[in-house]
Amino acid sequence: MPSFPTSPTIPKRALGTILAAALAAALLVIAAPAAQAQNQPPQADAGPDKVVPLSARVVTLDGTRSFDIDSTQITFRWSVVTPSYTWLEITHTGSPIGSTATFVTPLPSELAQHGNAITFRLTVTDTLGASHSDDVVVRFEAPPTGSIDVAAYLPNPNATDLDRNGFIEDDERYTIDAILGRPNQGDNNENEWEVREGARLILRGTASAGTSADTTLTYRWRKISAVPNRPEFTIPANQVNRQEIAVILPDDLQAGRGAIVNYGFVITGASGVQAEVLVTINVIDQPFAPEVDIELLNANQPVQDANAIDPEADVQRYVVAPGRTVQLIARASDGDTGQQRTLVHAWSGPNVTATAGDRARGITSQATFTAPADAPRGQSFTATVQVTDSTGRTGQDQAIFIVADNKAPEATAPPDDVAEDGPRGGTNNQGLVILTGSGSDPDGDLLSYRWVQVDEDDDPLEKPTVKLLNANEPTVAFATPLLTNDGIEDVHLAFIVADQWGVGDTDTVTITILGRPERPVADAGIDQIVEPNTLVRLDGTESYDPDPGDRVRWAWEYVGFATTPPLSEQPLSRFDEIPLAGFVPRGEDYDNYSGLDPFQAGKNTGRPTFVAPNLGSYTSVQLTFKLTVTDLSLGRDSDTVTVTVTGLFFSGTIDGPEFCTNHSLGGPRTLGFDSDRDGVADVCSLPYTRREAVARQNALTTLASLSQTNFRTKVLAACNRLSGDYGDRAEDLATDACATRTVSDPPPPVAPAQAQMFFSGVIDGPDFCTNLSLGGPRTYAFDGDGDGVADVCSLPYTRREAVARQEALESFTSPEAVFDSAVALACRALGATTFAGDTAAALARDACA
Repeated sequence: MPSFPTSPTIPKRALGTILAAALAAALLVIAAPAAQAQNQPPQADAGPDKVVPLSARVVTLDGTRSFDIDSTQITFRWSVVTPSYTWLEITHTGSPIGSTATFVTPLPSELAQHGNAITFRLTVTDTLGASHSDDVVVRFEAPPTGSIDVAAYLPNPNATDLDRNGFIEDDERYTIDAILGRPNQGDNNENEWEVREGARLILRGTASAGTSADTTLTYRWRKISAVPNRPEFTIPANQVNRQEIAVILPDDLQAGRGAIVNYGFVITGASGVQAEVLVTINVIDQPFAPEVDIELLNANQPVQDANAIDPEADVQRYVVAPGRTVQLIARASDGDTGQQRTLVHAWSGPNVTATAGDRARGITSQATFTAPADAPRGQSFTATVQVTDSTGRTGQDQAIFIVADNKAPEATAPPDDVAEDGPRGGTNNQGLVILTGSGSDPDGDLLSYRWVQVDEDDDPLEKPTVKLLNANEPTVAFATPLLTNDGIEDVHLAFIVADQWGVGDTDTVTITILGRPERPVADAGIDQIVEPNTLVRLDGTESYDPDPGDRVRWAWEYVGFATTPPLSEQPLSRFDEIPLAGFVPRGEDYDNYSGLDPFQAGKNTGRPTFVAPNLGSYTSVQLTFKLTVTDLSLGRDSDTVTVTVTGLFFSGTIDGPEFCTNHSLGGPRTLGFDSDRDGVADVCSLPYTRREAVARQNALTTLASLSQTNFRTKVLAACNRLSGDYGDRAEDLATDACATRTVSDPPPPVAPAQAQMFFSGVIDGPDFCTNLSLGGPRTYAFDGDGDGVADVCSLPYTRREAVARQEALESFTSPEAVFDSAVALACRALGATTFAGDTAAALARDACA
């Protein structure tokens, strides 16, 4: 780099400032006496240090920014400073000669032997012999490396909402493998893939930084070419700089022809050195089979529509009187371009006749069906049309005709009504609108019923706003929606009555829902167990106001104090007053909390904080806080939360015996009990009684058994979230539910007679491996050395699956009211069953009590 005699460490970016100063000095020299005019040395500038990829054949050095203040002619000379590379030949180029220079890049083996950085020196000399030098470092780097992985999936007609967020995203919709050929398979070259048309193509780029010390990388995808150049091949703008991109390939390529698309994944290192990885996607045309639908030629046909209950059925049904003739039309289509005109229609079926002179080819054809005059009532006939394209693929549709002199039933919906919104609204003042319709039939046929939410024009809603209960019964119900205080919503319902043939009648009813203020709901959060002198944060942010758009205000109070042992057994001593100061209520009975305010901050926010007190001589202290929420209409609600301060429950990482983990495998949450405070849990402790542990687990398994499909979905969703190593063997993981996506039924609840089989003592040795874990699944003791002491526990499935299954079970704690009812039922089923280790005091305040 250039340096000046008066300041050899000045950076180049100061060059402009120094040059200006030098020029000013030169002007002063001209005006000064001749004795002060003297030659200034030239300034060499070898250019900035540069990074060059190993693949470069020739490197150019640039000294054109060198200059001489005196404007005299300067000469350039380049040399190698690095001793191990003095053998490099430098070619002086440019005008004047040497203002630039080139050299041939050393071989990779030479760079590996002598180092990948070479220092070059530029020396410039003016006509009076004054000179100056500057160095430039050329560093050779291997470019980044990368690869592209390809995945492609076709849409699944039975796609499910795995994450249960109310939407089916692309990764849930596209799940059927669409890869036809991989690199080096068949005629495929390296990095060449064959993919079915209509697939969701996923390209995942991976990269490493080469030899650069800075591993920072940036990415850019580009579409290099596409034949034919369809817009579907374009990379979405918001994905261009990601490591993974996804495009939906077209599904209507011309029959017999595919497409070829080339993508590039450009990787740029921190120094600017780039590399690009290419992939070729051959999109293979998958010929479509034609599709066809049978319709009535017009609305004047002598039939009754027999699809009242299931209007979207694949096969449409009609009722025809004996001797009547119906005109039909078939409308066909084909997803392959150019196929429509070549489609061949063929009608078949008893009493079905293709219309004379009608086209046999094309997108439409016509036929008639005549009901036999002597057909018995209820006899059915099927009309079939089959359409074949030029590739021999076929599609067909059918229509069923039921012969009967039939009169349609009559539907009568209840009169229009008005109801208030919310959990205290509805027609029953308990949040439900209950409606009862009736139907009659002149022929005395058996009737079926269906309720559907419709719009003002009586067309079914694609996305209903209410969920109908018992929608296939005469009496239907739905929960009243929540509206703003002055909101109004009309719910239109169609009541459909169908006879035994499927012929129906429809009547409608409108329920006008009126919004009214609702009381807010307070939620002070879950009870906590904390250590002394730690910052505790309460959480009431789950409180809410049912009225849309309404807000709540929080107000926290300290309202409860209890100790273990209780104050009645161990009164407060002078030793305890200091550590518990600010938390002990006043009065002889310790019931006066007036003026006590332990909050550190935020008692009028959703998440206030306080510092837990020290315990003094007590084993634990229970602090109770009350949250009151108020809405804008001054409605209010309250809830309490208890914070237990204890010094015996270990809350850090439990890194001792493996049996005492934060979660028992597939069982309830446990806490490590660390009596000697050495950081290693010596026993496992539940945050509730063993009786409650069994009852809670029984409640979960009961709720899961009542909704097994939901349970299986939740297990698979939990599998997708799990990423830890639970100590399972690879061969076991390959066959568990997370890998096979096959989930067995929820475990049955524990029978009361078996409840005592749950181990309920201190888990402090080989006994931790009992036949039943507390509230969890059945486990088996594994005795590898045959000494009669179990060394590991074995589950009937992998530990990963066990955790996924328990996470799925624990999701059934919501809705809370349903779970609480299930726990109450489970407690009643257990009856007076108790467990060793549950104290009378604990049993008196657990969930079952």
